[in-house]
Amino acid sequence: MSTINDLLREIRDYFNSHKDEDYMSFDDHPLANEQDLMDPDKPAPWDHLANEEDDGDIDIDVEDV
Repeated sequence: MSTINDLLREIRDYFNSHKDEDYMSFDDHPLANEQDLMDPDKPAPWDHLANEEDDGDIDIDVEDV
């Protein structure tokens, strides 16, 4: 029978060994803040990974401050 500590250790080990390579990759993006992410009129930071003129999404200019 497993104890709660064994279960917690297994969960922690799972997440430590299965880290997503994209984790926090958009953390420094100008649109990666709560206000812009919740605004349906603004694109998500990952929408322009492959930006083409005829891709049908909304293009906006982003300035770093």
